[in-house]
Amino acid sequence: MSVKATIADIQHLQKDDSVGYGMRYTAPGPRRIAVIPVGFGDGFPRIRNLGCVLLGGRRAPIVGGVAMDAFMVDTTELPELKLGDEAVLMGRQGGEEISVHEVAQWKNSVSYDVLVSWRMRLPRVYLGEP
Repeated sequence: MSVKATIADIQHLQKDDSVGYGMRYTAPGPRRIAVIPVGFGDGFPRIRNLGCVLLGGRRAPIVGGVAMDAFMVDTTELPELKLGDEAVLMGRQGGEEISVHEVAQWKNSVSYDVLVSWRMRLPRVYLGEP
């Protein structure tokens, strides 16, 4: 099972700018931040400055708190990324993987909880035979 989204926006932060739900992240210097349009209202864990997503086959850290409909990711080290690029929240991209067990650790829960938490407002695509 994979959970994917696309980069909805890219913002540039300066030193001491804050982002994320509750403004829980303050930039230590210039940063390039991607907005991922999925949040705890979709079943993603309500975490702060913890976890990552896969972008361009590499891990990018979540910064700030996850809001109901979105969260932020630091893409400073991935300057080639652009709007609409795929973000993998759970699953594989390139040689990297974010497993359901890893997401459960971020949530301080178990993998079954993560699997049943994804809400119906996320579109489903079934691959292969039923």
